[in-house]
Amino acid sequence: MDIQTIPMHMDGETFIRTSDGKRHVLPNGESERYAACGGGAVRICGGADGMVNKLLSDDSNLTMHLGSKVVRIEHNNDNKLVNVIYKKKSETNDEGEEEIIRCQACIIAAPPKLIANTIEFNPILPKAKMDAMLSTPTWMESYGKVSVSFPTNWWRESNYSAISIDQVGAVSTWWEASSGVDDGDHPTLAGFATQQHGAKLMEDMEANDLYNHIIVSLKQIYGIDPEKDIQQNAEIAIEGSADRDGISISKGDITVTYKSWLKDSYTNDGTCTDDIAVTTTDYGDSQLQQNVGSLLFSGTETSHGSGHMEGAIIAGNRAAEEVLKHLI
Repeated sequence: MDIQTIPMHMDGETFIRTSDGKRHVLPNGESERYAACGGGAVRICGGADGMVNKLLSDDSNLTMHLGSKVVRIEHNNDNKLVNVIYKKKSETNDEGEEEIIRCQACIIAAPPKLIANTIEFNPILPKAKMDAMLSTPTWMESYGKVSVSFPTNWWRESNYSAISIDQVGAVSTWWEASSGVDDGDHPTLAGFATQQHGAKLMEDMEANDLYNHIIVSLKQIYGIDPEKDIQQNAEIAIEGSADRDGISISKGDITVTYKSWLKDSYTNDGTCTDDIAVTTTDYGDSQLQQNVGSLLFSGTETSHGSGHMEGAIIAGNRAAEEVLKHLI
């Protein structure tokens, strides 16, 4: 799809704030050991939404049904006919009327646990497959993600990798997430807040308190005041909500955005109780990959590894090959 990537920025000093509040500075070359993505990772030029926009463009030749929820899948192993029944929200009806897509094969790429808990299958899926789906943690289901955009790339100017580990603040790890087409453009830092280390805390904060907590944490970790170039009396503007598209809090030229997957009903079905399992999960159970007649299963949890967008791409390639063989 001609989507360009750019290497993750990892050059420069790395910082660790340990649970006793002490700040440690690691020299250049140590960042890959502490980066959440690991070494060799890349970002999408112009931001990850570039992939979504490519899929939505006329050039993709795809038909998208946005704002729709699959509620039932009827499948028949003999004649390769699948009925996908979905409901599309409207201005007057949140649930919507049932509509049907008829097809010869269906690739299901939603999180396995969410599929098992929210979609009715007729006939029902094999018990071994359902058990595997129900027991598989959804990637990122207990996380929140923070991004902070700035007018200048102050960490590069200071020879920082921007990668840090924080055992005190609500955001446990940071890295550079600049979303420009060129390296370092649109200066942005991003970080994860886990259920164990602050996601719930941040959801309970008022917007002003959330903004201040993030800025103070960055100052304590990196030793630089991120707000030094903005007016302290600048008004704060607030948009969105944490459990949907994310809440954005802007002050001057700085914007803090927080998105919670912990309360996102299309990521977390309410059964997540601990994020430890998610961070240590080795995905790719054979039952998750097992086809059921004309139903094929994809998504990052079905791919060997530890999630990420890369797992979704690998799983997508596998499903594409399988569906082509199935339709012959």
